[in-house]
Amino acid sequence: MVIFETAFVSLQALRTMDDLISKEYKDSLLLSLHGMRKDQEMTDVVLRLPDQTTIPCHRLVLSAACPFFKTMFRSGLKESTQKEVKVEFGNAAIMKMVIDYFYTSHIEINSENVFDLVSACEFLCLTQLKQHLGAFMTQEVDISNCFEFYRTARFYLLGPLEQHFAG
Repeated sequence: MVIFETAFVSLQALRTMDDLISKEYKDSLLLSLHGMRKDQEMTDVVLRLPDQTTIPCHRLVLSAACPFFKTMFRSGLKESTQKEVKVEFGNAAIMKMVIDYFYTSHIEINSENVFDLVSACEFLCLTQLKQHLGAFMTQEVDISNCFEFYRTARFYLLGPLEQHFAG
């Protein structure tokens, strides 16, 4: 029995080490891709935002990170081959945050940007990020924002937040 426990602990330690190596690899890959985007290295599409600013990006990264862009670039429509694509929804600052999120996996969520982020997630089909936003809202709900949070939860189907109000 002791041998089995030792082997089990060693197996757990190996899994933990694999998880650490895997996380380090993912972080390194994202850091490299983010640097390449910032340096406009091998970018193959430019997003033109509502405020007319542009963001050079990689179609592959956008497609892998976002169902909206994956569909757009696979569609065979003009956006699938254009060098510059107009993104005509939402707030340019929020869109920049979301694109940075695709390349870094980090995004700042606060009570001032959460509603715009939820709207962007709905448009871009970012269900996982939308779930995190709902969890943030669940933690932040109070008497001063409960009606606005409730309306947002109902409109965007933020399950855990909706359940919070039902409970």
